[in-house]
Amino acid sequence: MKILIVEDEENLLKAMEISLKKENNFVYTSKNKREAFSILNEKKIDLCFLDYKLPDSNGMEILKEIKMSYPETEVILMTAYGTIEMAVEAMKNGAIDFIQKPFSPQELNLRLDIFKSSKFSLKKIKSDEIITENKLMLKILEEAKKVASTNATVLIRGESGTGKELLAQFIHKNSPRKDKPLVKVNCGILNENLLESEIFGHEKGAFTGAIKQKKGRIEIAEGGTLFLDEVGDIPLPLQIKLLRVLQEGEFERVGGEKTQKANVRWISATHRNLEEMVEEGNFREDLFYRINVIPFHLPPLRERKEDILILIDHYSNYYSKEHNKEKINLSKEAINYLLNYSWPGNIRELKNFVEWATILYYGKKIDLEVLMQKLQKKDFDTFETLKESTEKMEARIIREAILSCDGNISKAAKLLGTKTNTLYYKIKKYNIDVD
Repeated sequence: MKILIVEDEENLLKAMEISLKKENNFVYTSKNKREAFSILNEKKIDLCFLDYKLPDSNGMEILKEIKMSYPETEVILMTAYGTIEMAVEAMKNGAIDFIQKPFSPQELNLRLDIFKSSKFSLKKIKSDEIITENKLMLKILEEAKKVASTNATVLIRGESGTGKELLAQFIHKNSPRKDKPLVKVNCGILNENLLESEIFGHEKGAFTGAIKQKKGRIEIAEGGTLFLDEVGDIPLPLQIKLLRVLQEGEFERVGGEKTQKANVRWISATHRNLEEMVEEGNFREDLFYRINVIPFHLPPLRERKEDILILIDHYSNYYSKEHNKEKINLSKEAINYLLNYSWPGNIRELKNFVEWATILYYGKKIDLEVLMQKLQKKDFDTFETLKESTEKMEARIIREAILSCDGNISKAAKLLGTKTNTLYYKIKKYNIDVD
């Protein structure tokens, strides 16, 4: 991945460069607007860490220019003078995140992990349009538009890759809150303590590593919509705190005493069977009824056969422009195979297939043999389960924590907000070298 850091403070710039290069990224650095745009003109940057205060320009103005000239480049704004108003303005101007200085290497890489794990991250298609001719999907969109005009809590369910986040965007864009931010939290990629801090924020000194007050996603989403993706992965202790804010509209930051009001519209999504989780005692029944006021269930792609060729054509148009290649050319037999294929990874798998075909088979007709070999290998990244990707991320975060604590497991456990024996169990489970 290609990352650009725009920061005029030499020590911070170097520290960020070293930390991000550890993840095998291509990292470019600049100290001002002129250098930044020189790099943006030459390199196709995926993610830009942008300082708010630069010697030759204001970061918010640079953000607007980047999103206008390089819409595929995502931006995370950095500042030592953060306010809720600034965070909201940044997200309205196209930033995907907002990070307050000073921050630790762990927090920096956590933001990068969140970015990478987003289902609409590096290859995001800049459209909130849901493309369909399926009768059930059209009915869902019609109902979603009606629901959008209210403040009702929404739960979107469906298999991984069916477009749950896209439906959340559709509801937000058609709501009275559309001019306020849509803030997303992926509840499946953070441990309990980090997730609590991400949602509710924390006060300075609330825990080891809390070197500065941090606003949570509820505050950043003020007046807008908060989208909790993979809500079924929220740990039980945190479910209690979430239930309170949903019922009473009040919350406190981690380590704080001041009660604050929450003015957000709640949309949740999950691929899990929450009814079964309630029966098993893994999800609170009262929270389930709170988030399930207006339910939607998105059908898998195998039940939307009339949309398969439409979606292939749509993404073929996009990726042919993205990679400066011709649109893909499928044989009749290949088309028939795709129409009857089960698409276990749903639309995400279809997108990956189209991009693969665009890059490797431009100008050639894709026949049935090539197609079957590719799909039956199941070598798209789509097939990594949520559990597998979460465990990989957890192992990497643990390694970073142990490294930052010079191999001291007790200190690393405190940094991660877990017990020492639990951390030892994780070290053994993931076969992490601590020597």
